[in-house]
Amino acid sequence: YLFGGCYALLADDHLYSGGREVVALDRKTGGTGFAWFPGRRLLVTADTSYMLTGKELMALDRSIYAEASRKRFSLIEERLRLSNEMNRAKEPEKRKELKRQLEEVNGELKKIEEYITQNAIKWKLPCELSSSMIKAGDLILVGGEGEVIAVDALTGRKTWSHEVEGEAKGLATANGRLFVSTDEGYIYCFNGKGLSSPERVNVQPTEPEPYPEDELTSLYRETAERIVRETGVTKGYCLVFGCGEGRLAYELAKRTRLKIYGIEPDRRKAERAREALDRAGLYGVRVSVDQGPLLPLPYPDYFADLIVSDDMLISGRIPGSKEKRVELIREICRVLKPCGGVIYIGQPEKAVMLRTGRRLKAMELRGWLYAAKITDLPGFNGFQVLENGGVWLRIDRSSLPGAGGWTQQYANPGNTACSDDELVRYPLDLLWFGEPGPTRMLSRHAKGIAPLSINGRFFVEGENVIMAYDAYNGTKLWERDIEGAICPGVPHRGGNMACDEESLFVAIGDRCLRLSAKTGEILRTYSLPPIPEGKPRSWGYVSVVDGLLFGSTSFRSGRSDGLFAVDKGSGELRWVYRGGSIEHNAIAVGDGRIFFADSEIAGGKSARSDIRKVVALDAKSGEVVWQEVADLTDCGPPVHLMYHDGFLIFCGSFSDGHYWGHFFRGELAGRRITVLSAKDGKLVWSRPCNYFTRPLVVGNTIYADPWAYDLKTGEKVRHPHPITGEPVPFELGRGHHCGPLSACPHCLLMRSLVTAFYDLERDSGVIHFGGQRPGCCINMIAANGLLIEPEASSGCVCPFSLYSTVVFEPRDVDRGWGMFCSTAPITPARHFAINLGAPGDRRDKDGTLWLSYPRPSIPLVLKFDLKTDFLPGFGYFMTNPQDVKIKG
Repeated sequence: YLFGGCYALLADDHLYSGGREVVALDRKTGGTGFAWFPGRRLLVTADTSYMLTGKELMALDRSIYAEASRKRFSLIEERLRLSNEMNRAKEPEKRKELKRQLEEVNGELKKIEEYITQNAIKWKLPCELSSSMIKAGDLILVGGEGEVIAVDALTGRKTWSHEVEGEAKGLATANGRLFVSTDEGYIYCFNGKGLSSPERVNVQPTEPEPYPEDELTSLYRETAERIVRETGVTKGYCLVFGCGEGRLAYELAKRTRLKIYGIEPDRRKAERAREALDRAGLYGVRVSVDQGPLLPLPYPDYFADLIVSDDMLISGRIPGSKEKRVELIREICRVLKPCGGVIYIGQPEKAVMLRTGRRLKAMELRGWLYAAKITDLPGFNGFQVLENGGVWLRIDRSSLPGAGGWTQQYANPGNTACSDDELVRYPLDLLWFGEPGPTRMLSRHAKGIAPLSINGRFFVEGENVIMAYDAYNGTKLWERDIEGAICPGVPHRGGNMACDEESLFVAIGDRCLRLSAKTGEILRTYSLPPIPEGKPRSWGYVSVVDGLLFGSTSFRSGRSDGLFAVDKGSGELRWVYRGGSIEHNAIAVGDGRIFFADSEIAGGKSARSDIRKVVALDAKSGEVVWQEVADLTDCGPPVHLMYHDGFLIFCGSFSDGHYWGHFFRGELAGRRITVLSAKDGKLVWSRPCNYFTRPLVVGNTIYADPWAYDLKTGEKVRHPHPITGEPVPFELGRGHHCGPLSACPHCLLMRSLVTAFYDLERDSGVIHFGGQRPGCCINMIAANGLLIEPEASSGCVCPFSLYSTVVFEPRDVDRGWGMFCSTAPITPARHFAINLGAPGDRRDKDGTLWLSYPRPSIPLVLKFDLKTDFLPGFGYFMTNPQDVKIKG
């Protein structure tokens, strides 16, 4: 069962949780079956449950409703089962019988709904609020968007209501008053009659300067100014290790927009720091102080833009015991973000003059760093010891070796939908989650452009807005409202953005904007070349390669009649090619050439065929290198083109992958892939491939969901069957999904109802990360050594927990369970490893794939039946291995 949201309620022996509907689970076993509530919020008393649905507030008789809801849910499950069988059924007679059974179930469902209405519902009140609900005395208090209401619990009569600014997320009562917090940051206080004081109170710091004006004041001020001046870091996250009483954190907070975390081993110093920063109005807002040891640091990898030390500048001592100092600096390096993170620690000369501690020596710092061998760590190329105005150590972290980028809609100018990031591989674990959320994003069904990412940043286009974030810690770098910055229908239209390490290029109307990747500032505006006869055209295709910006003159959405290139730096037009009708998704760049398919040729497109002229131009000059006529029938619509390793791959980006029934009935069998030589345009192979969504290329393999094909030959890729050991065709079964796959060299990335991965190295099946819904087009990308998945489920009503961006990093511990797929015979069995009760399949250290039983429910999953019999009271069970310690 899919649970969504973070809502939870304990009552009697049950835990109530869910998103679109609330389910009662047994507190001890986690089993469902007691009751299902088609609402978003629930309150439970001895004899009555109160439910918010988003349309109504209702009171339910607990005993009557629980039994009726069980019958209702079983009928809904039966209806779903019959519908799925109808989708798979091929014989007309069987479909007719299933339809009859479905109508019968619908009739029974109607009867139980009427019974619930007549017998289980005590009262109901129209109510569109659904954000929060509590019971206080004889009142039900409900909050939502812009309003709070009070309802008599016995009669359902609304007793009062009041407007609030924002969404009323939190409700609490005390001393006869109701307190309401909203997502706009306001707190309201109501008396028993629902009246609130009109006076708005702004809470100010009680002591803007919480530290004494003493001989250390100028030391801290000058040190903070030096750190800001020398590093240039004013936004993001700062770590102050050995933060003392918080004075350096305070001075940095005044001069920057940094969010500052201090860690201090001494409990009393940490308490004084918290008290002072709280008086200044900074604690819990801009600054937080943790008390504890410096090893290990309680922070995630890559989180800090800036790392400094208060204790070191005062004491002049390298922190930690001599035995732990090497480990400490390597731990500090762990939390420093790549692509611009800075460590700046040391002791100013003034501290020596004030005799706050011993004199820090440059040779001590050098010895510390040499002993730690930090250049062996990824992204660390060296360090500097500075001896002006004191002794200072500066360490900068560059990009991670092997990290790649995702620079346009389908990863790269070749459109392979596979990034060049060699670091992203399974196991993966959550690094951070947060913004952007769904508010400014396109609806998931609009199928907007993929996020782009390079050089430690990622870029997201929403509705007339572009946002940039730090990939490693989620800091919003900039946001720019741009009318026309919106790109729905990407599978047909193509993307409107591309990026390199310095700039983001956005096609809007008849121009292309070049934005600074760092600040979002518009650096240049490029215009279309002159159009023959002055016909209206817009900027269609966009890509940037080797200093050239490529574009196209679009006469309607997704199609252009010309291609051109301009110099990225000067804006000078390099060349123009006039064509007929070129789909933007059928343009690819690779190895100094730009390739495309032009459908406007004599005798080209007809009802039964799709003949196009495939052209290769020299990317620098625009001169025709070769052109060939190619039959692209059934490679769409829409037709997409990929370039990889000397091959041109033509394929279709077809409808959503919801339609397993169509697949099993053979209705997708004619979908074709055609491969040409990029050298001369000659046919390499062409065949029907029976696939769902847009294929992609990883190495020498084309993954055309659910199959894999050899790029050079078109033969199905095979892998060893875990039971027979025989080579069998690769099969990828995934749950409910819409969009195509994306990839990196070691993983396939996808939606399988929730976020999912396929580890291409371990080959243990689809691995799921529950609670997060990917978009209906590509929004999972591998870049910067991370798996980046910006929010793309806007508008979805499915019960998912996380409506936010999530970012994963590779980890050593494997917590995932795969679902290995194969419909090949399982006999003769050569090796059969079974993991009873496991939630999925997993390989051991020796490479043996242990298959779970009972088998998971996913299309194409490897199936077998052990025909097990159980003694009374026995059955399958599973326990989280992280919670179990095995002795011996």
